[in-house]
Parts: sequence; structure tokens; C-alpha cells
Amino acid sequence: MHLLHNGLEQLPPQCRTESDAAAQARRGGLLAYEALRRQRRLCWTIAPLLLLLLAGIIFAGLHDTFTNPRGEPFLITGGLSVWPTEIIRWLVLALAVCFVGLAFSAVQSGVIRISREYRLPLNPPEQKCPIGWVLTSVPIPRASIEAEKLWLHYQQLGTIPQRARRTLLPFALYFAFALGIFLLGRNPYSPVRGSLSTWIDRVTLLVSIIAFLFLVFWVMDSVRLCRWLIEQLSESYTRYPAACLRYFAERRALEDRPDLLEEWLDLRLIADLTEQVGRLIYYPFIVFFFVALARNQFWDRWTWPASLLIVFALNLALMVGSVVVLQRAAHRARDVGLDRLQCKVETAESKSAASPELHQSALAQKLIDEVRGLRKGAFVPFWENPIVGAILVPSGGTALIELLRYVWG
Repeated sequence: MHLLHNGLEQLPPQCRTESDAAAQARRGGLLAYEALRRQRRLCWTIAPLLLLLLAGIIFAGLHDTFTNPRGEPFLITGGLSVWPTEIIRWLVLALAVCFVGLAFSAVQSGVIRISREYRLPLNPPEQKCPIGWVLTSVPIPRASIEAEKLWLHYQQLGTIPQRARRTLLPFALYFAFALGIFLLGRNPYSPVRGSLSTWIDRVTLLVSIIAFLFLVFWVMDSVRLCRWLIEQLSESYTRYPAACLRYFAERRALEDRPDLLEEWLDLRLIADLTEQVGRLIYYPFIVFFFVALARNQFWDRWTWPASLLIVFALNLALMVGSVVVLQRAAHRARDVGLDRLQCKVETAESKSAASPELHQSALAQKLIDEVRGLRKGAFVPFWENPIVGAILVPSGGTALIELLRYVWG
């Protein structure tokens, strides 16, 4: 390794940068492979526990049916049994656990892909930053910021210890608020019979609520971290590494003016990152569909008390609000980037009327048109917005269930 390092030092700067970029790409591939292996190991660890829990619920239902004359019957249809509800709540727990892992894995995969595409550094495992409970979103005023340092800081803030602590604090506060709402109102009505089914019903209700709320705040932290990066990029001029500028300048015929690409790179990176993070909003709404399905009267005479409606509605509203704030930050960044890029183009046009300069300004004008025509991530049209699709998931699914219930009845 020492000889390899000395050999790289003896190379010309351009060759050395290309060698570093190639090594970075290989390292990104290895990290992606290791992330996939960790994800599979986690699934094989959690899956048996979830299956054991499901088997326990089914066994309890059958035991209560055949050994307890006053117990809860184990029925799937007829609207006379709570056991389908308990199984669906187990599914809520399983989905929430899987979605937490998938959300983290999706963000990490996006980080690796963007690092390879934009020639940005990947965070070494030994580099760490102090763990905090909150994420400071106010950018520090500066004339310019280095993309490499900012990207490394973003990766450090996205590690599991950092994200877990930032998620646990608002989750704990909101859970205390939810308990207060339940204590002020009436307890949710449960049409259960027998002590065993009553105990299982309370446990599954509590566990499913905790899993759903934690998933929402976990996704919200991903959204807030993405917004933090956008605000840092839009606050000051971004200086990208030479390998990144040269790579995109060669493909845009802007070798003489790579500085014109900086704002374009900012907005492309924002579009790529928000596209990855924006998909995560579907996870809480998919889980909420099964939360609502568990209390459907198709299984038993379940009701929706005001306390549950307030807790779930406010929780989902916070989720939607965080994504809306993220998209507004992205649009503000696009406005700022367009203004800066337009100023650079006007300066280039005013310097000289020579043909090469006019050619460069024409290419830069194409960059402006491309930025204005971005239809990706936070810049998609309204009907392609993930918020609209996510909101339609539980409403459309609930309407389908009610239709089936009407036909079945």
C-alpha cells in the first residue's frame, strides 16, 4: 500500500486524480455490496422473530377458541372476531421494521450512487462526528463551500447512531403527547372477549402504534437531513472537485469554463437526492393503510375514537409538512442557482464578442434551459408529486375494502 501511494504521488496531477476517481468508484461498488450483505443478514435475523410472533398470535387464537368457552372465536369473516385485527397489527409491526431498514438502505445506496456519479468522496468508516440530538438547519454564512467537505459531513450525519438519536427525541415527545391525548379522552373501544384476547389486543395495539410513529419520524429525519444539505448548497457558492468538473465539462464541451457547471451540478444533485428521499414518504402511508384496515368493521365492531384520529392525522400531517418544506427549499435553491448561473452567462457575454466566447455562452444558456426544465425529484409536476400518490394509497385502499365489504355483505 505504501508503494502504491508513492507511485500515485509520482503521477501527474490529472492522472493521479483519475486514478483516485477509479479507486473511489471501486470502493463505492464494494460498499454497495457490503450494504446489500448487511441488509440480507438483518432480514434473516428479524424474519424468524416476526414469524415467531405471528405463530404466537395464531396459537393464542386457536387456544382461546377450542379451550375457553368464553374466549374469542378464531374467525376470518363474519365480523365476530378480533384475531384478524391482531394479525394485521402484527403485519403493521413487520412492515414498519422492514421499511425502517429499507429507508436507511435506500438513502445509503443513493449516497454511494451519487458519490460515484459526481466524483465525490465516500465517508471512511473511521471518520466520525459528534453525535447530537438535533440537526442544526441554519447554514453558516460563507462566501463558498467545498462540495467534498459538505458531502462528507452529510454522510456522517446520516449514520445510524446520528439518525437514531435525532429520531428518538421527537418520537419520545410525540409519544408522550399521544399518551396525554389518550388519557384525556376515552380509551379505544375493543370488542374482545376473555382475558387472553384482551391482553394480546392491548399489546398489539401499543406495539403497532409505536412502530408506526417511529417509522414516520425515521422518514422525517431523512427528509430533514436532505433539506439541510439543500440549504447548505444554496447558501453560498459550491466548489466541486477538479475530477467532477472535468468529467462533466468534457461531456458539455465546457472545458474552458467549468465554473459554469457549479450551479447546474448543485441542482442536478438536489434533483437526484430528493428523488430518492421523496419515495420514502410512501412507507408511512402504506403502513397507515394497514393500521386503518385493522380497525375495519369487516372483522369486528371496531370504532375510531377521536384520540386515535387526532394522533394519526397529526402524525401524517407532520410527515407531509416536512416533505413540503423540503420541496420548497429545493425550489428556492433552483431560483438562487438560476440567478447565479444567469449572472455568469451575462458576464461571459459582456466580456467579448469573439466566437469562442459566444459559443461558451450559448452552451451555458443550454444549461439554464435544462435547469428550468428539470422534472425530477422535488421538481416534478403536481400530479407526479410523491405526496399526492402517498395520500391516495390509504384512501384508495380503504375505498376498495369498503366496496368488498359491501359486495360481501
